[in-house]
Amino acid sequence: MTEITPTKKRASGRKRAMVTGAIALTIASAATFAAFQDAAWLNFGNGDKGFSTAKEVDIQVIKTDNQGNPVKATFAQATSNTDWQESDIKGAAAYINFDGLQSLVPGDAVNMSIPFRQALNSTTTHGPSKITWAIEETPGKETANGTTNATLLNALRFQIPGGNWKTWAAFNGEVTNGLEGNRWNPGEGGDLKINVKIEDGTPAASIRGMNVHLQVAFDSTVAN
Repeated sequence: MTEITPTKKRASGRKRAMVTGAIALTIASAATFAAFQDAAWLNFGNGDKGFSTAKEVDIQVIKTDNQGNPVKATFAQATSNTDWQESDIKGAAAYINFDGLQSLVPGDAVNMSIPFRQALNSTTTHGPSKITWAIEETPGKETANGTTNATLLNALRFQIPGGNWKTWAAFNGEVTNGLEGNRWNPGEGGDLKINVKIEDGTPAASIRGMNVHLQVAFDSTVAN
């Protein structure tokens, strides 16, 4: 029996060249696409924080003792965190007392200087803040102010030194920080200076024995 061994047909040189060229073209195309392809990713936020709200603005006023007297007279003197207090509940605001407030007489003015600051907090995430102020009636005292003591309430006049004298309800404004305008960074502060008097010409007998309860309200908001 004759054994037959299969034989392989060898590709012609031209065919081999075509196959080899096709393989080379495929490899070159893949390399070209890879060279012009890239990607990058970024997580929003900072570390473990993604989108979050800023820490609320935290404004403080000078700490006062049991008699309402400021522990330090000026912002510059209040160098310790213990010199400051929050007093952030309107109906339970701290008292601040100045000589002459309990013995007002027509013709005399009482000069007040109220230190304030943006709280120094290392975790604060907002930028500078704006600070405004106004005079308001002490909660719970409105009825007494407007009836028994209305004459004194209406006779009181307030002034920023060098400015116009105004009634308590019209007395409000903002505090500026030098060339920065009304922009206060955490830890920065100053002294709100207010003069108060009884309107000139008010008869002393018409206000004798009266008591009026007002408070200064600071408001702080993140600056634009």
